[in-house]
Amino acid sequence: GNINITPIVAYKVLDKLAKELLDKEMEAKRFNELEELFELQVTKYPEINDTRAELKLLKLIWDSKALVASTYDSWNSQLWNEIKTDDLEDINKILLKNLRKQGNDFNVLKSWPVYKSIEDMIKNMTIVLPLINELHSQAMRDRHWK
Repeated sequence: GNINITPIVAYKVLDKLAKELLDKEMEAKRFNELEELFELQVTKYPEINDTRAELKLLKLIWDSKALVASTYDSWNSQLWNEIKTDDLEDINKILLKNLRKQGNDFNVLKSWPVYKSIEDMIKNMTIVLPLINELHSQAMRDRHWK
């Protein structure tokens, strides 16, 4: 899968899949009614519930990606002199902690490319923020900005 997909695109795909799943559910219900009518054994469709559960997890993980992306986007509007990297690093740690918790709660998430892409975004920010902090320091400013 392409990890450069935006949450907006992913949501459109998820909506389409949710509608298709609903159609399949209605179809299965009709089949079950016919089976009952003709006194046949009623077929179970465990795939429907499995698919619904997986769609919920996909929505959860894409919500996480959207949250991380919008958090970082909001940081872009901060003025250089007003950036408080310690605060941003704390927020970044919380984002990573929340992602890891999701991964531990639902192990399958860790095997999905979107999970890895979020983890990479957060890890990259973990590297960038201390560099911004260094560039902020007076010593660095005196040496490099004159």
